[in-house]
Amino acid sequence: MTAIASVVALKFSGASLISILLPIGLSSMVNGVFVEETMTNWHEYLRSTPISTTKIVMSRYISMFCLIPFGYIIVNIMNISVYLLYEEHTLLVYMIVPFIGYVFSYFNLILSIPSYYKFGVGGSNAMSIVFLAFIMLLVYLIREIDIKYVNIIMRINPTIHALVFLTIVLGVFILSIVVSIKSFNFK
Repeated sequence: MTAIASVVALKFSGASLISILLPIGLSSMVNGVFVEETMTNWHEYLRSTPISTTKIVMSRYISMFCLIPFGYIIVNIMNISVYLLYEEHTLLVYMIVPFIGYVFSYFNLILSIPSYYKFGVGGSNAMSIVFLAFIMLLVYLIREIDIKYVNIIMRINPTIHALVFLTIVLGVFILSIVVSIKSFNFK
């Protein structure tokens, strides 16, 4: 309850911070699962079952990808509440920030899962740290971009933005699954 009151008291800045951190935190829960699997040699047990490697790996993606929308719903409710209380920005801004956290959390998962299957728990943790460092670098670069470049990019048709984004996400996702399946086979 105190956390919710703190976020509401911090207005947009608190809500936007939680909107990024909560989904990324949920996606990082996968590392805890990996630690438990490693300690119990769960992957050795799974190999002895008649379940295919593809199903084993896909079950990990499905279970983790189903967890993140839960956090997304929570931060959207929080952001709408903060918007209704303070109206510091437009509602669109309050909806975009959680979406960014949502996208970052999926990318964290897409990178962490194959890192675990390839390099173990340490590889997954290292990938999460590298990913968070990349986000910090991205935020820094966005702050340093000259506005004229942003205007040039914004003149491009939004449909093209969406198609490029979806193509990148889908390509990285498929690559992540393929690497995970191949790495699980050789672990």
